[in-house]
Amino acid sequence: MLIFFVFLPVLPAFAQTALEAEGMARVEPDITISRDLAILRARQQALETLGIGITSKNISVQGKMLDEMIMVQTGGFVERHSILEEGQKNGYYHVRLRTWVKTGKDLDDAYRSIFRQRILSISAKGEGSEHIERLIRKGLSGSFYHIFEHGHKTLRPDYQILIDSSVKPHSDYGGFGSFYAEAGVSMVQVSASRQVIYVALDKPMIVYGKDLDQALNGGTVNQYPKKVAEPLVDSFQNKLTSLEKKRSRTIRINISGLPDLKAFRAFRDYVKNIRLGMEDLYSEDYSNGQGILDVSYREKSLYLSTIIAYRPQYKVTGHQWDCIQVVYADRDS
Repeated sequence: MLIFFVFLPVLPAFAQTALEAEGMARVEPDITISRDLAILRARQQALETLGIGITSKNISVQGKMLDEMIMVQTGGFVERHSILEEGQKNGYYHVRLRTWVKTGKDLDDAYRSIFRQRILSISAKGEGSEHIERLIRKGLSGSFYHIFEHGHKTLRPDYQILIDSSVKPHSDYGGFGSFYAEAGVSMVQVSASRQVIYVALDKPMIVYGKDLDQALNGGTVNQYPKKVAEPLVDSFQNKLTSLEKKRSRTIRINISGLPDLKAFRAFRDYVKNIRLGMEDLYSEDYSNGQGILDVSYREKSLYLSTIIAYRPQYKVTGHQWDCIQVVYADRDS
């Protein structure tokens, strides 16, 4: 059972758009869940302090579904946040955030504001790659992503961004040279070991400078930052935006040991009504105590497994990228 705590700072009565908030969650075997939920609680607290956006119910009551604890309203949303402090202490994961809150009626923005930040690591190699990394970091600043810094021993990134660049001599015009530049950016989903984004130059680009340093670091339209890095990162950001809009995939949930069709329908309704991450129920099937649900879900199957397992009669026995195994454990309910 994940238990949340929130520390409420004393704030002036007038509305603020920027404030600090704190939250924590019990440390679980997957530390990313603890971190995600601590951040979620801190963001909730920021909205609750201003009297908008989120209400929470019965947070510490045993047996409550995660989606029953969180109710999204449309009064406002956390536009962005920065992490001021985070870490583990006494079995809990703590975070302290600086948040920027906006009022509005965009339900999707309100929903995204409480949903988990994806953790990214960035690895860059080759001449000029630091320019690409800098622009990517700038584009992700304050967004739906948290950039993982190497040396953090407990967190594991959800995605890896790999930047590869090379710049080689092309020709020398007597004190002014040209150079071949090649570059590509890929984004890999760690849990599934699959590439979700890849962008690269269509062909080698020629950049100019009196020497390699000027070609790499100059500010003209014919030098690396503007001719290579900026258009490549624009292409990457466009694909990332497209990926975010999809934000879901099909997960098959198999449940066995059901006593009857009524129990299957109760399980179906329970899953269907999960608000945190659930998008749709595509299909269902029941036969001789075995049930199948195909659902559209936004995040790790581990998250959906955790929510399902909040009900004691549903024992999750396994989860993979696109499949969850459940056993009905209470024939008397």
